[in-house]
Amino acid sequence: MLFALMPSSYKKLSNEHLSSSENSMIREYKDSDFDELRRLFSLLQDYERDIEPLRLPADQMVDAYMAELFKQMEKYQGKIYLSVIHEGTEEQVTGYISLYGRQEFDDDLNHPAWIGYVTDLIVVPEHRKSGAAQELMKAAEDYARSCGAIALTLNVLGDNKPARRFYEKSGFKDYQLRLRKDL
Repeated sequence: MLFALMPSSYKKLSNEHLSSSENSMIREYKDSDFDELRRLFSLLQDYERDIEPLRLPADQMVDAYMAELFKQMEKYQGKIYLSVIHEGTEEQVTGYISLYGRQEFDDDLNHPAWIGYVTDLIVVPEHRKSGAAQELMKAAEDYARSCGAIALTLNVLGDNKPARRFYEKSGFKDYQLRLRKDL
């Protein structure tokens, strides 16, 4: 079986919707994945720009964002997981989640605690509803828990209704809302 030959950083997706020709799994990011990660983040940024026009086009900010992401990953025990499909010897990256595994949740209003923070989550449109996002989120939750986090947090655009539905189904609830009024 293919999965037995894979490194332990791979997890088979438990999803009955996948066709028998697809071998989907979650694995940790490798340096050789950088171009794919960059491509997927650009898709995410441009998707969010369709929802929120004040967002910069991906080509204007992706390199600076990626540099800052990796800098913060070192500081906050970050991790990136990829959803991949193997067909023969070919691997296709279909999504990713990036998170900081351990940030101090300590401001003047809260008791000090460790939290995890999801920076990005995307699954390409043709692989949505495949279970990949749920498996990516589970990997993030497991990792944050292993870092001592008591909760996982994230930000989402208010008008990104599909993402909000997914997060609510995954157990996230409103914590603190930032409202905006256009002038």
